[in-house]
Amino acid sequence: MERNKLLFWAMACCRIMQVVQVGLIMLLTYYVVHWQIDPQYYDDWKFSGSLGKLSISNPIHTAASEMDDTRTFMVSQLQPFSVYIIYVQMLAQLVLWVLVVQEFVKVIQAVKQVQTFREQNVKAFQKIAGYLLWIFLISCFTFVAAGNTGHFSFDFSFSTLVLMLASYILAEIFKEGNRLYEEEQLTV
Repeated sequence: MERNKLLFWAMACCRIMQVVQVGLIMLLTYYVVHWQIDPQYYDDWKFSGSLGKLSISNPIHTAASEMDDTRTFMVSQLQPFSVYIIYVQMLAQLVLWVLVVQEFVKVIQAVKQVQTFREQNVKAFQKIAGYLLWIFLISCFTFVAAGNTGHFSFDFSFSTLVLMLASYILAEIFKEGNRLYEEEQLTV
């Protein structure tokens, strides 16, 4: 009974994450389209790309000391090409995270059906690791061009690498479990 509760809550959390991720995709797309239609609306907004972390905010909600950062650009100064690169980069990461959660949901459903050590779970963990590799590669660089200046940075996200390695390890563990399960089926 306790196992089913845990799996239920894990599934609920995954579904909530998927809804939030799809909402973020729609919000991001809305802002890019709105920026195309009414760029003056974003005249007071800033964009910062420090340490590979991207943030967009209205200066009313940020401290004055943050405005002095040399890697901070006004959104109105961003070149369209730079906006499109940032949009595609963020969209790709969000879509890949949706896929990661979807594969994780498949594993949870298999465990709920007592189909834990099956080939489908091995493939799911391998897919998760592949998606995490792509997320790592996409999030490694930041490129921002504003006015006559530009900023390019290359930063590593070690947490994504650790998750990727953990997924590959789990895939191998599940592969061994699948092999043992199939051997047991042959001996019966």
